[in-house]
Amino acid sequence: CSLLVNEGLSYDPDLVLCFLFLGNDLIRTIEPETSLYIVSFLRYVFKILPEVEGRKFGKKNYVDTRPTYKPGEFLKLEKKRSRIFNKNWPVFDERCAAALDVVTSMKAHCDRRHAEFLMVLIPDEAQVNRELQQRVVHAWEGLGPEDFDFRRPNRLLLAKFENRGIAVVDLTEPFAEKSGSRRLYK
Repeated sequence: CSLLVNEGLSYDPDLVLCFLFLGNDLIRTIEPETSLYIVSFLRYVFKILPEVEGRKFGKKNYVDTRPTYKPGEFLKLEKKRSRIFNKNWPVFDERCAAALDVVTSMKAHCDRRHAEFLMVLIPDEAQVNRELQQRVVHAWEGLGPEDFDFRRPNRLLLAKFENRGIAVVDLTEPFAEKSGSRRLYK
């Protein structure tokens, strides 16, 4: 929201698009102590850097059809992201409420500047790829398909946004329709 208020609205836009990627935007939360630059830097040095050490970035031979992650790494990432689809994830309501508050604030700022505001929900690949969805559920020991609802975040957020007068485009169904005939995610 601060980027919109401090920089974006100074361009006097007619329309502001806000994208919410369901794969990680509701999983991550910014705690007061983690919003400090030094904490972000230390997390990078001790957590992220060791995971990517030895990999080359910015390759000249980039191939869009080649996966970014090795299959095991990708499944691990998707498993982590899939917490949001677990019906018993204890902080689901809290994370959705936090996202809703931020989006509502952004809409209010846009309204004051007479800019239209449109929310766009981008689905996680596990929401639209049945094979991946099955692998993700299988990766959770002690849980089965009955423990997951891959459309729950969409239903909840769409209803909440509608109640607050926030226009939304949900790309989940169009992506699901196309994912059977072509690969949509890298």
